[in-house]
Amino acid sequence: MKSIRVAAVVFIWLAWLFLLMMWPLSHRLSSAGIEFEKKVDHQIQNQWYGVVYPGTGVVMAGGETTYQPDLGQHYDAFDLGGAWLLKPFEDQSRTFWERAGFVWQMAPGRHWIGIPAWLAAAIAGVLPIKWMVHALKRRKQRRT
Repeated sequence: MKSIRVAAVVFIWLAWLFLLMMWPLSHRLSSAGIEFEKKVDHQIQNQWYGVVYPGTGVVMAGGETTYQPDLGQHYDAFDLGGAWLLKPFEDQSRTFWERAGFVWQMAPGRHWIGIPAWLAAAIAGVLPIKWMVHALKRRKQRRT
C-alpha cells in the first residue's frame, strides 16, 4: 500500500512540474494522444484522444472523430502520436470565455474541454505546495 502512495505522490509532483514547464510554452502547439483507425464502409474512421496545447495559452483534453475516403491507403489500428512546440493553430475563439481560455466543445464527433494553462498549473500545484509547507513547518519544529 505504501508503494501505491509513493507512486501517487511522485505522479502528482511530476504532473505539476510538467504543467509548470508547459505554461510558458503554451503559445506553441504541443500534443500527446492515442489514435484509432478502422474501415467503416468505404471510409477510414480516425478517432484521436489526448491532451493538446493548441498555442492559444489553453490546455485541452478530449478527442475527435474524422473520416476520409478509403483509397486503399495504409492505416494503423492503434497509434501513439503527438507534436512538440510547433507553430500554433490560428485562434478560432468565438466567445469571451474561449478567449479567456475556457473551452467547452461538445458536438458530434468532437469533444473538448479546456482551461487556461496557468490555471492547470495552479490547480496541480495545490497538493505539492501544501506538502512543501507542511515539510518546512516540521523541519522548523525539529530545530527548535
